[in-house]
Amino acid sequence: MKAKFYRCPICGNVIVKLIDGGQVPVCCNRTMQCLTPFTASCESADGSNYYKAENCPSEASPNRGTNEHHIPVVEEMGSGNYRVCVGKDPHPMSKEHHIAFIVALTKHGATVRMLSNEEPPCAQFHLDEPPLAFYAYCNVHGLWMKEL
Repeated sequence: MKAKFYRCPICGNVIVKLIDGGQVPVCCNRTMQCLTPFTASCESADGSNYYKAENCPSEASPNRGTNEHHIPVVEEMGSGNYRVCVGKDPHPMSKEHHIAFIVALTKHGATVRMLSNEEPPCAQFHLDEPPLAFYAYCNVHGLWMKEL
């Protein structure tokens, strides 16, 4: 299974598209932007680094180390249970800058955990099949992915 994520350029709504019928979603009378997830190398999953400058700041930036703060860290707990935290060092969770959700993708579906900016950037998942990937969405730096 392959999921596609889209974001509205006007209101910021984010959707997950699990079945692609070929049409691009529309929100606020505008075509939604397809989000290409970034990986630990700070490149997008399709191999490009088109957004690298804005999402992976330089050493001088106050947000340096962005990739280390955004990649889902997966801990297998046994019996289909997984604990996923975002970042080797926990991602900030403020109203202005936070992880909005974490998604577990399997061969047959997806499970979404919405996060509050008042809690740690972690979620628990019970999956009936092995995960293919975990995604985390940062409201400032976009979509990040850890493939398994």
